[in-house]
Amino acid sequence: MSEALRDEPEPELAFLDDLDAGAAELSAGDLDALFADVRADVDKSGARRLGRLAEQPTPRRRLFALLCFVLIAAGTAAFSPRADLAGFPPLTLAAVVGSIGSLLTLAVVIAFRPIYLPAVSRWTKVGLAVAAIGVALAVALLPGLHDHVAARPDQALAPWQHALPCFGFGLLAGLPAYALLRLLDRGAPFGRVLAAAAAGLGGNLVLELHCPVGGPSHLVLGHAMVVLVFVLGAALVERLVVRRH
Repeated sequence: MSEALRDEPEPELAFLDDLDAGAAELSAGDLDALFADVRADVDKSGARRLGRLAEQPTPRRRLFALLCFVLIAAGTAAFSPRADLAGFPPLTLAAVVGSIGSLLTLAVVIAFRPIYLPAVSRWTKVGLAVAAIGVALAVALLPGLHDHVAARPDQALAPWQHALPCFGFGLLAGLPAYALLRLLDRGAPFGRVLAAAAAGLGGNLVLELHCPVGGPSHLVLGHAMVVLVFVLGAALVERLVVRRH
């Protein structure tokens, strides 16, 4: 019985033999089904390759994430810098970059925490996300940080009109980093929120290196709002996911 089963060809191979011998025809439906099977296999293979990012050791995942932010910021400074970047007071620039970069790094470190260490509480992660919004607002509103900026928004435009280009630029700058952080994440609670906080801060940092316009309304609506939208959007998704499960 077992020998008979071994000698019996598989249906797919038998169909190919018949097709080769001219005893069977390949219809349009067969081609569609074959294409769908190949597409599914390709998608699964791609998902497995991307999934391997989360399997990397924790130090390497942190390095990948931080390197992504460094490359985005360095690329902005090199290829699309603000016109007055050379005149940015060094200490002020260090304070802005240092405050944003420190909190961004902390968000990455907590997001990718080794499993053998005690878990960070949910409220600590929420507090870090709130702190990210606070730092972005502080950079926008603290006196002295942008006193050197001569350019001001066009008064003929509504606040949202002159802020919208920077807001969009900051979102686009943060999205690749957010996507990478989600691929590196192993499903830690509130991972979306931490990734969003880091991505928003990254977008905010890029705007500091790119945009030469000052003024509280522009800096809040065009710059700090990037962090707020990232964090609130991720928090909403997190809430929906938790409710669904």
